[in-house]
Amino acid sequence: MTNIALSLLRDEVMDGVRDWDKEIKLILQHNDPKALRSNHNFQESKRKPDCIFMTTSTACALHGVPPKAEWTDAEWTDFAKKWATRKPSTENDLNWGDALSTIECKRHKPRKVDLKEDAVLEEKSFEAVLKSDHIRDVRKRKRRSDGDGMDNGNVSKSQKKKNIGSPHTSSPLTGPSHSEQKATRSAHLSQLRALPFTDWTTSVSIQSAEYALQRLCCSFDMTHTFNLILIDTTLYISWYDHEGIITTHGFDIAKNLNYYLALLFILQRFGRSDWGRCANSNFDTTPHSDQAVSSLFHEVKVKEKTFLVDLTEQGLVHKSWALGGRSSCLRLCQMKEGEGWSEKRYVIKFSWKEKTRKSEGDILRTIHRKASSDGKIINSLPELITDDIYPDISTKDIRMSVGLESHPRELVVIVLTKLDGTIKGLTGDDLWNVFWDCFRCHYLLWKLGVEHRDISTGNLMYWRDNDGHAHGVLADFDLSSLSGEPSNNKQRTGTLPYMAIELLYADKPIVH
Repeated sequence: MTNIALSLLRDEVMDGVRDWDKEIKLILQHNDPKALRSNHNFQESKRKPDCIFMTTSTACALHGVPPKAEWTDAEWTDFAKKWATRKPSTENDLNWGDALSTIECKRHKPRKVDLKEDAVLEEKSFEAVLKSDHIRDVRKRKRRSDGDGMDNGNVSKSQKKKNIGSPHTSSPLTGPSHSEQKATRSAHLSQLRALPFTDWTTSVSIQSAEYALQRLCCSFDMTHTFNLILIDTTLYISWYDHEGIITTHGFDIAKNLNYYLALLFILQRFGRSDWGRCANSNFDTTPHSDQAVSSLFHEVKVKEKTFLVDLTEQGLVHKSWALGGRSSCLRLCQMKEGEGWSEKRYVIKFSWKEKTRKSEGDILRTIHRKASSDGKIINSLPELITDDIYPDISTKDIRMSVGLESHPRELVVIVLTKLDGTIKGLTGDDLWNVFWDCFRCHYLLWKLGVEHRDISTGNLMYWRDNDGHAHGVLADFDLSSLSGEPSNNKQRTGTLPYMAIELLYADKPIVH
């Protein structure tokens, strides 16, 4: 039904709404039991979403069907009927970058749903459906305390108190009054259902979140993703980004088919940035083939410098595995020099910092100003090449649009000189020398008023000189702060098992 609806919705036009995306040609593909594989920090994981929204060209590759530059409506419909409902071939791999969104379906028990064959072709135009009160008011659910709506069939107070002679009452000429419209819309909203918190529904919510996590971690330029959860005939939408999760109330697609059609109409007009790919012009997401290395790269411009980011498994230095938080991703890169690329390797880090925090680049520049003549500090710091903040790539927009409080995170990119490893790989004198260098640097920085606040073995690093001697480097100043400056941070700082218990159980928040 979904692909038939997508076919019918293609030519629908609304003023102020973009045409359907002909590059993506959205299609819903049956997937289970095919596993999508991914590798994070050298650990392979496998997931089997029930259905996946993808581009038609991806669906063609999945089934070994030659892609077409142009599809007629009949050709695309035939393709969707023949291939989209089939289980994908196990010979052709599908990665999470190819999956635009997933649908996870669960059913309590067999249930018959009475859907007329012509349900897709309602008498109302799709424009009327999208402009209806049903769709406009899904965005915001009125509380009972407002006293302006109907909840569970009860008539609103404002509707009981209306007077026949009032200018706000309805008439054949003026139509429904403002209060009547509110009451009617609230009645429709009462049909929406929140996702119940049971072991069974929690399981499917976790599944969906795992799929979202896989997609957010599949590439450095992923800003967000969203998935659908279908429980019996009730559909929920969950949005995932680096600030957290937003889940809508559910609606019954059998009773409110117009909601589902409106959703498909919108999704069909999404571009790649709407599906979560970073739209900033500094991020070139077109793969570049480097014949010398025989691997795929992406170009990233950070201020005035351009870098070639290694997207292979060998190019991954570290990737955080979590929804929300900084979600740091470190990859090897090369810097552009003239017409070619440097032989020297650098590390480029993509992370999502709280907007209220100082960036790692600002902290490092502050340290250099305060300790420019102290070699014991400077020689134990990472070498900063360049950095930039992208405030237009933030997590606040979606929350502002639905009236939710936001503690926004914004994308930060920093490039550093590549080091030789962490202290975990050292023994003997090398271990002691590196530890002492980092310990001394931490102590001297604290005296200068710079508090690192994230000491771990992964952040105690080293580099070797030409004689093979190891020198310690205190790395990762993402969570650092300057003493004496007020803190506006809204989220916990630190690794939970190593935090002082006073920070976790204090009656009043402790600035940290």
